[in-house]
Amino acid sequence: MNEVTPKFQIVLHHTAGNASGVAVRNAWEHDKRGRIATCVIISGKGAKGTTDGEIIQCFSSRKWAYHLGVKTEVFKAHGLPWMNLDQIAIGIEICNWGWLEKGKDGKFRTYVGTIVDPSDVCELETPFKGHKYWHNYTPAQIESVKNLLIYWREIYNID
Repeated sequence: MNEVTPKFQIVLHHTAGNASGVAVRNAWEHDKRGRIATCVIISGKGAKGTTDGEIIQCFSSRKWAYHLGVKTEVFKAHGLPWMNLDQIAIGIEICNWGWLEKGKDGKFRTYVGTIVDPSDVCELETPFKGHKYWHNYTPAQIESVKNLLIYWREIYNID
């Protein structure tokens, strides 16, 4: 949305898709649902046309797009008045597959069947959201997120 709004929080998302921030941005530009996006996308390793940890800016952090999808019922359930969190939150999209399943063959697969190298897998002691295996964020992605958090903390005074 071409509207400047105050910012009070930063939300991290992952794509549940491939490593290319450029491909994600291009998909959003052709998405029929409308203004759904995050301010930036951080590419992962192995993507064509971008590098690991590269920050792809989609729009100014001062503006906003839909990225949270928090419905009125959620606020009502907690006795709170509805507020558009999309407007006050800066979104960072990290290219990452998310949860993985370990097959009988010992290979780790994404929800669409893509095989992930075991060196890129994090095994949790306690499952999160019902899943024990997750695709690792790369050191370059973590560094990019850190730098953005520090920068936006200074710009918007977000604790």
